[in-house]
Amino acid sequence: MKSILFNKAGEAADVLNITETDIAELLPGQVRVKVMASPINPSDYMFIKDQYRLKPLYPQIAGLEASGIITDVHVTVKGFKKGDHVTFRAVGTWAEFVNVNENELIPVEQDIPFEISCQIALNAITAHALLEWSKCKAGSYLLLSAASSALAGLIVQMAKANGIKTICLVRDMESAGLLYTQGAYKVLPADESDLMSRIMELTDHSGVDAFLDAVGGDILSKSLKVMRSNGMITLYGMFAKGPAEVFNSDVIYKNLTVTGFGIGQWLASKSTTEKRSAFSVIIDLIFKEKLILPQVYTYKLTDISKAVLFDQHKKTGKVVLVNYN
Repeated sequence: MKSILFNKAGEAADVLNITETDIAELLPGQVRVKVMASPINPSDYMFIKDQYRLKPLYPQIAGLEASGIITDVHVTVKGFKKGDHVTFRAVGTWAEFVNVNENELIPVEQDIPFEISCQIALNAITAHALLEWSKCKAGSYLLLSAASSALAGLIVQMAKANGIKTICLVRDMESAGLLYTQGAYKVLPADESDLMSRIMELTDHSGVDAFLDAVGGDILSKSLKVMRSNGMITLYGMFAKGPAEVFNSDVIYKNLTVTGFGIGQWLASKSTTEKRSAFSVIIDLIFKEKLILPQVYTYKLTDISKAVLFDQHKKTGKVVLVNYN
């Protein structure tokens, strides 16, 4: 089968190769999926650079999320059958086929396009989980950094559906129009000189209830000044190259909670029933058009070089590798 392989850590454009690889034998509890669509996410680049929590085993097939059709099942698998459409998180999805553990699969309706369903198992569920984790309720103010990302756009839409007001920080105000369409309460440039004063004005000087931070560094340091008492700061990304400066007094006097978040650990803490319920909520929002996934740009798996080049220069949207015409 055709696979996108890398033999060492590095930049995707430098280390990825199209290679013919063998299809692994099915193990107990596994199904074989014909991968129909697999997105390119920031976590993919981190994985290829060996900077992600999951570590590559060389030679390593890239890709961490996909959707497709089950083509074979191990005799021990009872919950799925050939022909089922599924979405899932797994290592090695940038290939024509991948073997996946049954407990990692989420069934999806056959009328959902693959380029849509392939985005549910990572970004969409992460957005749902982060919003739950933030403990925000209707009327709460939620601050978001790196808000021009596809993930942040999903958080904004889900927050809007729940009556939560999102204040979005972006590097480039070109994304403001889309964020307002998605339901953002306010979009601000992250480098604005009086940023914290603006945020306090927007919240009637009470501060934000929660901050979902994908950046760190200076933004994290400044955010402590605009947090409401008993607020929560959640760190889920690390775009900043430098450290954040945090004074104990800023955390103690406001009784703040500062926590890290990883979708893998969150999913591991949930039962199969709870996970499927969460995915059902997401799919329901999609059908009701309360959750619009990013504009999709499709590239064939064999056009990986063009796909990566386009992905690294686009402003918005999601690049998806497809295995169909």
